[in-house]
Amino acid sequence: MKTGLISKLIKMCIVVLIPLLASVGVGFYGYQYYQFRFFDHYMEKASDENTEDRLISYLSYINEKLDYSKEGENYDFYVKEKVSNEYGDLFTFSIIRGADIIFENYENKIGTVVGKRDNYYLTYYFAIYDVNYETLAKTLDPTGEHKLVYTELPKLYITLEDVNDEEKAFGFDTTTVAQVTGESNIVTIYDYGYGPEKDSNGKQLNAGNPTSMRYYVLDAKQLKDYSSEIKITVDVKSNYAGDDQAEDEQVYELTKADFYNNKTVQDSKELKDLVKKDFETVYNEDIFKAGYTKFVFAKYIWWEVLLAFVLVEVVCGSFVLVWNAEEEKEAKKASKKRK
Repeated sequence: MKTGLISKLIKMCIVVLIPLLASVGVGFYGYQYYQFRFFDHYMEKASDENTEDRLISYLSYINEKLDYSKEGENYDFYVKEKVSNEYGDLFTFSIIRGADIIFENYENKIGTVVGKRDNYYLTYYFAIYDVNYETLAKTLDPTGEHKLVYTELPKLYITLEDVNDEEKAFGFDTTTVAQVTGESNIVTIYDYGYGPEKDSNGKQLNAGNPTSMRYYVLDAKQLKDYSSEIKITVDVKSNYAGDDQAEDEQVYELTKADFYNNKTVQDSKELKDLVKKDFETVYNEDIFKAGYTKFVFAKYIWWEVLLAFVLVEVVCGSFVLVWNAEEEKEAKKASKKRK
């Protein structure tokens, strides 16, 4: 009797416990294994046609806090302007503010390190998108002597100047596109509002894909030599071969009086209140906060766990069936001997 009970318990473990343990093991393995695939999925889900959705999704992923609002499909950024001139629309110029949280040394008034704490540093994200390359080309050459060629698209440059001291200037070009190198491929923040689709020779701009938006990060610590009032200008420059001496054409200018000058939230009540009130908390490169668990269970784990359970159950069940058959044979032999 005791032997029969032990046998039944062992069989129950084989047909129930082993498949369950195998399924749980597959689930845990998949949860770890698919993490490198999440970011590509995250960016794909952001939008297939909206430049700003993709930009905000990317910034939300890499940052700690962002300052923006959204109503319907429309974003409200720190700065957002459609820039145009007498030839038509040129591009959209946006600045999005963020607050990076850095855990670093904390000094007292005499400069002695007394511990560590989180400091919030303002960061400015400059973005140029919805670029009309034809209008930019006309701005550079109203005569139309140089046709728009996809290999020689006009370049855009941003310059910051201290309004109180114009000798201080900091310039950077936006020819580097917004790309994120992942483990599997490169995720590009496309400029879905660019135009035209083809150059003057009928060649597609960027091989038929939307061109990439122009994007630059300005850490607030780079502003330490500036006052808080900054003049921002955007210039367009020719990219025609042999035209290196062509003059830049300024197409945009803005003066902002509240660019904070290398201050952390800890140092400024104004900044502390600003971050608490206006900045949205986002992911800071945390795939779990960004929705990895939902993604991996919905896309992979549910069916892999189910498949593992069924396969192992079939194997274990077959083993138990053979075991039962062998036991029945032995029981019949024992019964014949007794007779």
